[in-house]
Amino acid sequence: MNNIKRLINFFRNLNRENISKLFLLLSASIFVFTACILLIVSIGFAIKVPMASWQIIVSLLITLLIQYIFTSYYFKENRLKKFINISLFFLLILSICILIGSSFYDLSWDGQTYHQEAIIQLYNGWNPFYSETPNNLYSIWLEHYPKTLEILAASLYKLTGSIEAGKAFNILFIIATFLISLSFFMNFKKINIIVAIVTSLIIAMNPVSIYQSLTYYVDGILASLIASFLIIIILIYIHSDRILLGLLFAILLVLINIKFTALIYSIVFTIGFLILLIIKKYSSIIKKFSIISVLSFSFLFSILFIGFNPYVTNSIKHKNPFYPINKIDIITGNTPVYFLKMNRFESLIYSILAQTDNNLPGDKLKLKIPFTFMNENYWFNCADVRTGGFGPLFSGIILIFLILLLSSIILIIINHEFEILKLFFFIILTILVSVFTIPPTWWARYIPQLWLLPICIIPVIIHLNNRVLKIGSYLLIGVFLVNIYIIASINLKANLHNTQTLKYQLKKIAALDKVVDVYFGDFYSNRIRFEKLGIRFHEFETEKELKYKDKIESIFCSSAKISIP
Repeated sequence: MNNIKRLINFFRNLNRENISKLFLLLSASIFVFTACILLIVSIGFAIKVPMASWQIIVSLLITLLIQYIFTSYYFKENRLKKFINISLFFLLILSICILIGSSFYDLSWDGQTYHQEAIIQLYNGWNPFYSETPNNLYSIWLEHYPKTLEILAASLYKLTGSIEAGKAFNILFIIATFLISLSFFMNFKKINIIVAIVTSLIIAMNPVSIYQSLTYYVDGILASLIASFLIIIILIYIHSDRILLGLLFAILLVLINIKFTALIYSIVFTIGFLILLIIKKYSSIIKKFSIISVLSFSFLFSILFIGFNPYVTNSIKHKNPFYPINKIDIITGNTPVYFLKMNRFESLIYSILAQTDNNLPGDKLKLKIPFTFMNENYWFNCADVRTGGFGPLFSGIILIFLILLLSSIILIIINHEFEILKLFFFIILTILVSVFTIPPTWWARYIPQLWLLPICIIPVIIHLNNRVLKIGSYLLIGVFLVNIYIIASINLKANLHNTQTLKYQLKKIAALDKVVDVYFGDFYSNRIRFEKLGIRFHEFETEKELKYKDKIESIFCSSAKISIP
């Protein structure tokens, strides 16, 4: 407790500029740590060394070394003290996130099926650079999809012995996004510290990140990484230095390999940034060349080495880096029927205006008036909400944003604030272009960056310093916070309940001390939970083979079945 108080006092005694740097360095610890794990594990794959617990320890040591170099670059005085305090904060955050991740069961569909299966196979020594995964129901996804989260989670699984511990990275990336956002806003004296903190919190607490934070879905991490990537390139546009370029490399290393759409989004944002950079008048050729070089190397290294599987292996075996996207259609079967008749622009608008729901393909579209509530709160315990996925108040948020946007543009033109207009439009346009590059725009988890769109107006209004617009921005912030609170409170309550329910069921089975018959079905990863609790079982390939028909029960939140003698 004394150490925590000392750390808090340490930050209190710093000025605004130094606090901004320290928040940046703290966020860098998280991004560098995850990038180091990916790099070391990938080197291991390349030289045929299986995953081991030492890899995450070495990654942590390298992170601390890099952190010391970064700290020495920004601070000439008391660098050792600052480095120690940043490192202690980082280790504290990491420990808390591991504890939280380990305390909850992932009870999502994809999380319990192919994501956890990939983690298990990596844990057991599977090398995706050279070999195919052992044949099972999800082999095609395990072998051909990006595996960043699975690699990170498997590394923690090796260290802690808990398959659930890997969810710590979901929370870590939310915290990293908050820290890098806060560092960004602290650079501007016009922005009140409270507003900076609240706005950073809104950026980090993307609804997709919230309702996937205790699962192994990857879209929430994608949301965090996109936000962090956007902030880092804006910082580089304003004033680049070696630390920012190094951090850009670390973020791209992780981002490009989180899922296929991440590579597409990264390319869109990078192209937009390069156009903006090239037309920037007051920037040296050397600076522009160094930024373009780092970006080019980051993409090549991320795709050709870290992403050797799947990008290179898919290209070699199937002539398509995004295989099996062109072979298996996973979207149409999940699409509500009314969206099948709409283009991507129409489906986005209708999804924003719709009631929050996890609509099945045959359900009816339920529209609602902005700022109103319907029977929709239940759905935020799901990881893949299909309509209204950004929250019950998001349509109202968009409405306020559009009013503030039009008013701000008029004021910008009147005041001839064309530099901020240029940067502002770069952010908005690149977000919109990225959103419409893929068809399922109605599904929030596929376009989590849309959450950032209305947030963009807040710093612009603060810069314009117009009293009426400021009141409007405070209203916008207030609605954002209420929306986040609704989603977070519902999701946390549901996860607490569901974890306790499954824990009770499994402990009850373990207490019987019998060999149970089990059919895991799609939820084969449940065997790890059985083994950890010492539940002895006899596995069957079909549910019909279970012996004791009158004593069959379902494992909570899965299609797995057991029968107890």
